[in-house]
Amino acid sequence: VNVQGDEPLINPDHVDRAVSVLTETNRENGTTADVGTIAVRFTAEEDVTNPDAVKCVVNVRNEAMYFSRAPIPFKRFGNQDLKPGRARYLRHLGIYAFTRKFLTEKVPQMAPSDL
Repeated sequence: VNVQGDEPLINPDHVDRAVSVLTETNRENGTTADVGTIAVRFTAEEDVTNPDAVKCVVNVRNEAMYFSRAPIPFKRFGNQDLKPGRARYLRHLGIYAFTRKFLTEKVPQMAPSDL
């Protein structure tokens, strides 16, 4: 489990949730995840435009696809209605859980990339 340095007071339940992602079997294909992380809905009081809050996009299977410090979607010009109730804005909590196999077998096999 990796907790970001600016999250020392993370809720222990969030650690448990990140780890549980690794043990839950995917109903569609019978596999388990190698990496788990947590994103929660923004509350009405939170500022979706705050660059200190990392936003997360998930697919229909609740798998993280994209992270950004800007609102997602981001409208470069014009007025944006960014109230959390208007869209499903998710805030990434800065925690990752990895399987041992992923770290010891899969990561070393990954080719370098521009990302």
